[in-house]
Amino acid sequence: MVLLNKVTSFLQVTKTFTIVVENVNEAPINTTITSALGQQSFPDNVPKVNENTPVGETVGTLQALDHDEVQNLTFSLDDDANGKFIVGSPVTCHNITNIPGVKTKCTALLQVSGELNFETDPSEDIFVRVTDASGLFHVQPFQVAILDVNDAPSNIVLAGGDTAFIDENVNNGYVGDLATTDEDVNQTHSYSLINNGGWKFVLRNNKIYSSRSANLDYEGKSNYTIGVRSTDNGNPRLSFDKTFTVQVSLVSPSILFISRTM
Repeated sequence: MVLLNKVTSFLQVTKTFTIVVENVNEAPINTTITSALGQQSFPDNVPKVNENTPVGETVGTLQALDHDEVQNLTFSLDDDANGKFIVGSPVTCHNITNIPGVKTKCTALLQVSGELNFETDPSEDIFVRVTDASGLFHVQPFQVAILDVNDAPSNIVLAGGDTAFIDENVNNGYVGDLATTDEDVNQTHSYSLINNGGWKFVLRNNKIYSSRSANLDYEGKSNYTIGVRSTDNGNPRLSFDKTFTVQVSLVSPSILFISRTM
């Protein structure tokens, strides 16, 4: 008996395929803010600006990147801190090759558009949206630090108001105390008379008196205008001027009664 070996043959084909990765539009990436062109110097993404900064002044430069080339990105603020900030124009975009995987860089200026007050809000939160031409977007939050600067005094009162009173015929008489309103805490204020009512009034520290030779006479003149300047001790020193009315009060003359005895 003869045994035959069964031989099985396998055939195979090898073929190479090419997989093409199609480029699709991708959303912008990595929005940052730098101190370039800004009022203050600060580390990237830690913006700061003085309180009372005029509208239109630049906080810093916003920068957005995109994987896709030839992109024209737009900047907007989803939260502008109640109108205190705005993105200025124009937006500048150009292609880049120095960052791996990034083809486009666009920049715009973050500017002040409202009142900034350290005493009420020492920081402000904003959200920056960067959008490409296809509507894809990236939103980045930033916190802007508001720096304290010296504020000018905002008001002066004399004897608690805008009008003070003194009796006629009283020389060297006390009129009232001066007091200043100022947002900055722990400040002191010095005073000067910028209008003494024709030498009828004098200033001693924070108090107003009639002068030694005032000779105030209600019938001759019943009210006087004086001007006061309050200057703080901040850096730089700032001042506030205000005009007050001093009214002269009529004093009834004394009546001398002479009794006659019969």
